[in-house]
Amino acid sequence: MTLPRVVGRHRGWPDSVGRIPVGDLRAWRTARCGAKALSHLSAKWPWVGAELRALHGPDVHALRLSYGRPGQPRPQVDLQVALDDVAALTGVRIEPEAVIDHMLVRWDGTLPPVTPAYRERTRRLEEQLAPVTGLEVTGAWVAGTGIAAVVEHARAAAGRLVGSHGG
Repeated sequence: MTLPRVVGRHRGWPDSVGRIPVGDLRAWRTARCGAKALSHLSAKWPWVGAELRALHGPDVHALRLSYGRPGQPRPQVDLQVALDDVAALTGVRIEPEAVIDHMLVRWDGTLPPVTPAYRERTRRLEEQLAPVTGLEVTGAWVAGTGIAAVVEHARAAAGRLVGSHGG
């Protein structure tokens, strides 16, 4: 969701350190909050913040809330539910009228939760492949979920490939 400046004591958002997370915030399941995570996209991804400022002026923010877990019924989420969860996670109350836009996106076919046994199998596979010059494996299945984890892993793999060719 895209949010303008919040009036009152949180006006300096995101400068109010500790109030609005700069990156990701994982939620504990409580009766007050159905979201499993909140990402402050305009802080986590600077290009998002720059594009929002170019389109809407200063003090506009984008948040992403994540819901649902494999094997559980799909949660019913609307704008008010999301705003209540933002308040539960951050202590900042945002009124629906302050929201410029919002969207519900379903991600079907996501990777299942990683178990310790799965982590061990991928670690062993990487260990077995390490001596093979010019071969690397990467992607969410081995690096972990999230763009940042995959990009970091892929860059490291690319660096090893370049290094193995004297590059």
